[in-house]
Amino acid sequence: MSDASADSDRLIHIMDETLANKIAAGEVVQRPASAAKELIENALDAGADDVTVVLKDAGSTLIQVVDNGCGMSPADAQACFKRHATSKIRSIEDLDRIRTLGFRGEALASIAAVAQVELKTKRVQDDAGFRIRIEGGTEVAAEPCATPDGTSVAVQNLFYNVPARRNFLKTPATEFKHLVETFQFLALAHPDVAFRLVHDDNEVFRLAASADDDPFAALRQRIKAIFGADHAKHLVPVEETTSYLSVEGFVSEPEFHRRSRGEQFLFVNDRYVKSRYLGHAVFGAYEDLLPDGAYPFYALFLRVDPSHIDVNVHPTKAEIKFDDERGVYGFVKAVVRKALGSHDLTPQFDESSSGGEITVTTPARGRTADLSPRSFTPRRYGEAGDREARGRARPAGPPSRSGTPPQHNRWARSLGSSTTAIRKTRTRSRRRCPARWPRRPWTRPSMRNRNSPRRCSGSCMTATF
Repeated sequence: MSDASADSDRLIHIMDETLANKIAAGEVVQRPASAAKELIENALDAGADDVTVVLKDAGSTLIQVVDNGCGMSPADAQACFKRHATSKIRSIEDLDRIRTLGFRGEALASIAAVAQVELKTKRVQDDAGFRIRIEGGTEVAAEPCATPDGTSVAVQNLFYNVPARRNFLKTPATEFKHLVETFQFLALAHPDVAFRLVHDDNEVFRLAASADDDPFAALRQRIKAIFGADHAKHLVPVEETTSYLSVEGFVSEPEFHRRSRGEQFLFVNDRYVKSRYLGHAVFGAYEDLLPDGAYPFYALFLRVDPSHIDVNVHPTKAEIKFDDERGVYGFVKAVVRKALGSHDLTPQFDESSSGGEITVTTPARGRTADLSPRSFTPRRYGEAGDREARGRARPAGPPSRSGTPPQHNRWARSLGSSTTAIRKTRTRSRRRCPARWPRRPWTRPSMRNRNSPRRCSGSCMTATF
């Protein structure tokens, strides 16, 4: 059999590099915010202390990231667009010591495969910079140029050669919202770096680099610059260190709660991660301090030896794995609970000079109660008297047969402690399912029907009696 006939019988072929990069872009570059995240992380890994992000049309037309980092040589500028080209790791042992934000070497190759990319870079020791332009994974220009020290990457017309992906982009408002969220968590993680965000020639954020050596002061300043002064006023510092793990950052006071989880930021070794598991640990530390449907604001930084985590478990590195997740969960919950308990969240007692009245204020809920001695004057149940003098008196009700007041539980009190309402509720709850036994006319089911009852469709849950 000749080699030509053998090749014609083969079903498995090696994809060319351009096609492979387009497929990889489906995992790495999901939307404009994904491309912006990769470019900003590259700028931070290059040691930049000033990063500018320029957007047009919510990133669909232009995403440009300009930094003052170390820059690249002409050879590195051309090699960085090759797939699996990276300066972060060189051996398999380096995977256990990753401290940089990027390491796979797939981002630039994937972005260049689905967009028109222009890169300008220059090192301090070089006399001139270098410019390279790639369109759809193909290099179209590579030449020296005049450019300041650092690197500028401009991504134009994202998904221009993949119409299906471009059509599936959300509205500009939604895409811009994701871009702002990406900018915020990267800026929070690096308060010592100056950030600037410009969208359609309008400056959205200008964040100055913090010169404060105190990490808590720098982080508080960055939170104030991003979210406003109200957030900075209601922050509770969190700090604890062990040989395995350390936690530092801020959580919000219980009364300063949010209606969604959008303002919850968790970082592991300065890498923003999404973890519902650890988020539940923070939420559980508040216990009953939050009302229903409320969520705390927090920005927590976990420091752990890289050998105890795996950052290579998600296509966009948005999730990580700990070798002792249950231990980390308990540690985070205990540390946050300790911070809340030690930050002036205990009841405040204020005894006035007149009458010996004592007022209790709980900061977490802002409630006050009169605990003066007269509020505890013993009275027979149902006896008439000054209800205001008794403070929060239990509503009057009929005495029970034993002569003692009925013990209303929390469920009963939520119904207004009305015995009539409680009786009606219990009566309704004991009624039979209307789908199984019709209400009108009501007859006891026969033995045949009892043995083969009609299946309940669940309408008893919504039936009106």
